[in-house]
Amino acid sequence: MRVLFAVAVSMLMSSAAFAVLDIQNPGDPGSGPITPSSLVACADDIFCSNFTEPGGGFVADGEWNPVGNVSGFITTSGIVLIKDALCAEVAQILPGGTNFDNSVPRGFAWDKSAASGKFWIGSWADVCPNPTSFVGIIHMDASGAEIGAYTYPTLGSCGAQPSGLAMDYATGHLWMILRNSPSGTLSKFAVLDTNVPDGTAPVLLGGPWDIDWGTGSSGLEYQASDCTIVANQQDANTVGAAKLWKFQDVGIAPPVALGSCDYNNMSCANVASNNAINHPWGISVSEDPAFGAYVLYTDLNRALGCATLVQPQDMHIVALPQVTGVCGTTAVEPSTWGQIKNQYK
Repeated sequence: MRVLFAVAVSMLMSSAAFAVLDIQNPGDPGSGPITPSSLVACADDIFCSNFTEPGGGFVADGEWNPVGNVSGFITTSGIVLIKDALCAEVAQILPGGTNFDNSVPRGFAWDKSAASGKFWIGSWADVCPNPTSFVGIIHMDASGAEIGAYTYPTLGSCGAQPSGLAMDYATGHLWMILRNSPSGTLSKFAVLDTNVPDGTAPVLLGGPWDIDWGTGSSGLEYQASDCTIVANQQDANTVGAAKLWKFQDVGIAPPVALGSCDYNNMSCANVASNNAINHPWGISVSEDPAFGAYVLYTDLNRALGCATLVQPQDMHIVALPQVTGVCGTTAVEPSTWGQIKNQYK
């Protein structure tokens, strides 16, 4: 039985309690721009909670909802967890439906109408090239009932395999970061237009576009205040190696990398093992009207030589990379494009 909780919940923590965390915002004075090759540590990493995922799985992608100032996270066991500004659990939603029940849930984004409580789930292929799970995106209503499920075969050998979803509420554009499959290949961006009636497939606007950052991807978010796409780079082949990136949204074109910061190899807060290591995975960029922008991220603790995922999991608060985007930016033609077009008149 699905349990419906209102998305528009009030914050449970006082501003006085939060103020001591000293979250740095992209516009704050600080160390200056971070270049894409930087290994500067992400500032203000704060452990804020630990928990055991109710279904025994692990917490994947998340997204902030401006209505009620909460973040939703999808778990690998198919539960949506609603978290407040300090990572405390507010509610759970238990989705269900023909395609969702046959999914490998990894990506999460709220609907373009944040107040509706509807949301999107992205699902991986269980095996490739002939998956038996649903591969693509699933639209759910606020109770977790399936509205529609859509595949995009042009986005990969198994179709679209979103490891993260991000909604631009202003435009209704749903950004996807696609799993690097097979392992060792580049992750990719794609973008969909969700300005269609419920039950209708969102229109593929662009992609897949390679992300030239090495391999690994897991979480995606859209930061409305400066029109940037925030992504977690998780190196699938080097446990614990992770960066938080910001990309400029330039319209229907490959997003442009602005900068990154490193948040790998922090000591685990709750695992009694000398060789335990953090493994950042899901992210949610909270644009709290009282305190500014910051990231909630989930941490999959690993132990036993970094080979085993263990409970409990951690949640942390961390600052965004100290780079700021510009809304209204559009892609610019390369200088050679005029020459190329002239050859094909």
